[in-house]
Amino acid sequence: MLEELKKQPVTVSLILINILVFLAVELTGGSEDTMHMLQCGAGYTPAIIQGEYYRIFTSMFLHFGPQHLGNNMLVLFVLGARLEPKVGRLRYLLIYLLGGIGGNLLCVFLELGSGDFAVSAGASGAVFAVMGAMIYAVIRGRGHVKDLSTRQILIMAGFSLYFGFTSEGVDNAAHVGGLITGFILAVLLYHPKKYGFIISNPPYGERISTNNLLGLYQMIGERLKHAFIGNTAWVLSYREECFDQIGLKPTAKIPLFNGALECEFRKYEIFDGKYKEFKKQEGEGEGENEESGFKSREPREFKPRGEGRDFKPRESRKPGEFKSRDDRPREFRPRDSKPREFGSKEDRPRGEFKPREFRKDGDRERKPFDRERRPGGSGEFKPKREFKPRKREDGE
Repeated sequence: MLEELKKQPVTVSLILINILVFLAVELTGGSEDTMHMLQCGAGYTPAIIQGEYYRIFTSMFLHFGPQHLGNNMLVLFVLGARLEPKVGRLRYLLIYLLGGIGGNLLCVFLELGSGDFAVSAGASGAVFAVMGAMIYAVIRGRGHVKDLSTRQILIMAGFSLYFGFTSEGVDNAAHVGGLITGFILAVLLYHPKKYGFIISNPPYGERISTNNLLGLYQMIGERLKHAFIGNTAWVLSYREECFDQIGLKPTAKIPLFNGALECEFRKYEIFDGKYKEFKKQEGEGEGENEESGFKSREPREFKPRGEGRDFKPRESRKPGEFKSRDDRPREFRPRDSKPREFGSKEDRPRGEFKPREFRKDGDRERKPFDRERRPGGSGEFKPKREFKPRKREDGE
């Protein structure tokens, strides 16, 4: 409980201040006495117009009765515990104070227009400013801030305004003014960082190690949870106990090898709130992406680097010597130096190679050229047509 309170010190301080002021007013004259509340600094438009401007600020810390105080502080605790870590302490304090002042100024303006004046007090204007800022933060936070979704915060704001308008003696102008002022202030002050991816390959304790390997993974997990909200981290490691030290639930596990080591590549989606609410806003099913059908490896026994290992020198090899990975000796048989005998195709087995026989020119029978073997020839050369000498006559 104390750890949670330390994360939102501004919210806790504001609640304590309101409680202490209420006790002081209650002990000095009563919180439901209108004249006493006016003397303590409650808001009253004619007094403000006459120069008592401090009432615009002091009225935010005064409440009419314990029920009025309890309702405002309960809503402030629920919303402030989620908004303060999101926007930061200083921005959150400015939204609370300036939002409350904006709600009171709208109340003064409307009362001046209507002429209906009343004594007003309460932190509801500042609380509605926190609510307006939360609406913007949820929209910028991809539809969720921790376990609070867009639908939930809109329903809360709608019901709060509805009950105010349907009840008597409620300063609805301060509620509406605070809601609008808080939303505008959040737009101006809150600029969330863009989402990104973080990929880490820390030492496994095999080839590279540190003095405190598990402490290193614990530090990685703490850093991711506090400094990288809204981002996605991928961590590659070898040992199950190292992953356990990160302290985050992986949304995906991918088996892969880093050299000869069978490792896992795990995905971590860093978000505020509950995992189910986060998945609903992402549009995914509750059981989807649980482990992607991957069975986790059996946890390996962790041993510090160098413990229980036998280092053997590498065997020297002669040039040309080969040794298989399974260390089984292979028997190499030299080829038979006996010359092969080549027979006919019928004698040799199927697939056996038989060289082609080549004959020299001296082994080949040559036949003499016979003109009579030529078609239409009798051995004598006869041209196909007769050539007659051309006569030349004188004068040509």
